[in-house]
Amino acid sequence: MQYLCLFYGSDNDMYTNECINQEDVSDSNPVNHKVAPRPPCRSFCVQVAEVCASDPKFMQLCYNIDCPPMEDSCTPDPMVEGQVLAANIGCEMPYDINPYFKKNGAAGQFAFSFSSQMVVALSAVSGLLLAL
Repeated sequence: MQYLCLFYGSDNDMYTNECINQEDVSDSNPVNHKVAPRPPCRSFCVQVAEVCASDPKFMQLCYNIDCPPMEDSCTPDPMVEGQVLAANIGCEMPYDINPYFKKNGAAGQFAFSFSSQMVVALSAVSGLLLAL
């Protein structure tokens, strides 16, 4: 939900909400700054794609997010109960080629390599299926 809210509720390439024009950072105390929400960074998108969506097409959407971002131009990580889940992904992408296309040299393909979390998750699911 955070990803969707930040994407649709921020001023970005697809949506203009003018909230960014209402910012006020003139106070010397940063706690009193009024700052508009920033769209999700690539790192935020990758976390949502791997953990929540488990969808290679969603991961391709992440690839299209400019990286590295300009300072404070996007939100790098989700928050859970007030704590930032800093995965330190940065601009890394877990897939280099899309595994669903044959290797034919077509432009825009990504190489496929499992992240360690994905290998652990698949191993656990395989073990559960075998136990059944």
